[in-house]
Amino acid sequence: PSSLTLAAASSSLSISGAVTVNNPNNNNNTNALNANAGAVSVTGSLTLTGGAGNRDVRLTISTGTVSITGSININNANANVTFTSSGTLNIGGDFANGGTFTGSTGTVAYNGSGAQNVGAYTYNNLTVNKGGGAATLTANSPVAGNLTVIAGTLDLGAFTANRTVAGGTLSVANGATLKIGGTNSFPSNYNTRTLGASSTVDYSGTNQIVTAEIYGNLSLSGSGAKTPSAGTTTIAGDFTLATGVTYAGTTNNPVVNLAGNFSNSGTFDSGTGTFAFNGAGAQTLTGTTTFTNLRMNNSGAGLAINNNVTVSTLFTLTSGVV
Repeated sequence: PSSLTLAAASSSLSISGAVTVNNPNNNNNTNALNANAGAVSVTGSLTLTGGAGNRDVRLTISTGTVSITGSININNANANVTFTSSGTLNIGGDFANGGTFTGSTGTVAYNGSGAQNVGAYTYNNLTVNKGGGAATLTANSPVAGNLTVIAGTLDLGAFTANRTVAGGTLSVANGATLKIGGTNSFPSNYNTRTLGASSTVDYSGTNQIVTAEIYGNLSLSGSGAKTPSAGTTTIAGDFTLATGVTYAGTTNNPVVNLAGNFSNSGTFDSGTGTFAFNGAGAQTLTGTTTFTNLRMNNSGAGLAINNNVTVSTLFTLTSGVV
């Protein structure tokens, strides 16, 4: 067996091009790249080629940082990526499935500039910080710590990134996007949910529950019915209902407070809860829409209505201009 170990926090290793860690020649042995508390940078891909007979290969991170510009390729279950503490693994490409991953208190950050596949593992902290494209789940990927979207898009597809137990924080920063597909709802078990005022949550699947959150921009796309939960939903940005989608407000009759623009290209069934336009600036309403109870409480330039609007029960004008 052989290992390359960074012995101190001040140690660093920079490699130009791809790196392959091959399995040992003999059974029951391990070849390892031990970053420990140091810094490792690889400008290409990292391939971990485990072998039968417990011929393991291992990348170990304690409190250090490993940055892989390309993908992490996994040969089999004897290829291990192991955190022993709160270090960081930055991945610019895909993280292949099939290996053995131990998250400890570490963070895996997907930070490539194009499309990335998120490895199907149980993470401690999972971060997306992309200059372009989406990081897309390939299977359910539970999170034991925090789920953070700093920039770019985290696309859950038909899968989930629910927290393993109640606690932690889910945050989507301004300008970033969280897409929720399949028949899934908002990721569960996060005690704190922070969505930037210009962030976007897009329910892009079919027949989904839209939980009552304080959203930035809220987009309902895909197909089928989007059923808002009971209670109050606050939208700091814009509300968009796509063609072929039904907003099924009659199920739970939620209260909705909208500070941005309203765009309806689908079927909008408001329910008996009040839908309020309460922005501090100019707002627009686009798409022929019927509300049961509509409130205008705009403190800025008012609401511009671009299509026919019907209010079936009560229209309340608290402030602003229509």
